[in-house]
Amino acid sequence: MKSNIRQWFAAASALLCIAVSLCYGLKPDMFAAVTFFPAWVWLVPGIIITVPAFKAKHRRWLFTVFGMWAVFALVFNEEPRSIIRRPGISKAQLQSDVNRGRAVRVITLNCSGGNSKAAAEVRKYRPDIVLLQESPSESDIKRLTRELFGSHGGYTCTADDSILARGHVQPHTPSSDNRLICASAHVKLCSGFELEAISLRLVPPVVRLDLWSPNCWNEYAGNRRIRRDQTKQIANIIAGLPRHLPIIAGGDFNAPAGDDIFEHLCPRMHDTFAEHGVGWGNTVLNDFPVQRVDQIWADKRFHAVSVRAYKTHNSDHRMVVCDLLLH
Repeated sequence: MKSNIRQWFAAASALLCIAVSLCYGLKPDMFAAVTFFPAWVWLVPGIIITVPAFKAKHRRWLFTVFGMWAVFALVFNEEPRSIIRRPGISKAQLQSDVNRGRAVRVITLNCSGGNSKAAAEVRKYRPDIVLLQESPSESDIKRLTRELFGSHGGYTCTADDSILARGHVQPHTPSSDNRLICASAHVKLCSGFELEAISLRLVPPVVRLDLWSPNCWNEYAGNRRIRRDQTKQIANIIAGLPRHLPIIAGGDFNAPAGDDIFEHLCPRMHDTFAEHGVGWGNTVLNDFPVQRVDQIWADKRFHAVSVRAYKTHNSDHRMVVCDLLLH
């Protein structure tokens, strides 16, 4: 194979890098079929394309292309940053803040079709607030609340979402549309700390690999538009909550971290894992987690000091455990 032809392979890899960088940078709906996948997935075809260029006489192109992909990997993949990050405070400091009523531990978990055994796995992490999706029955939620918090616990639940807390839980009356995607409540913890909490689950994603089909691209785009509308509903709920109280919103967003739909939660809310996530934060699938669809968002009065995803035994999602301090 002639050297100039080999260089064309390197050029094709560079063009692919530029194209997917634009997709992840701009995140238009029409390219949701690209950005649905973890950004690191595109490193595979990008590197494979360069293989014929290894035998070229002049390899400056090759090193330039590798540099482009390295920048792409660092900019659009959060895993390298979270793996080397450490918790913001020590366990002793955290316990001191807990004792002073300034720290809150929040857990979110998709219970995989209402599996009560999955929900019960939150017990070992001693949460203050639990947000469940694909929630078990109300009787199971009531029993779990008692097991977690004794006589000092409260809960609320809809057909799909639940909120459990160490304290009093006063549910908000949802509209018929909101009831399908979330549960929300005013929570007063035993420490006296008050906040608003939302547990949510948005429409499941499309999972198709036939990217050569125009219908595949249209379905991905339409699916994201539905999820964006649902995120707007959540943002409207947040806008209607008392502004003097902190807010936590978490659950199964069914969207990859950094997706365009999250812009509706900003700037009032922020992604706690992006602030201080530690370790491998992806949550689906439980045995092979490639996407961080389970997230906890908090308003600016909260500061995340540690957010981790833990493997579960009875769900197809990993559990997210988030320690928050009040500024």
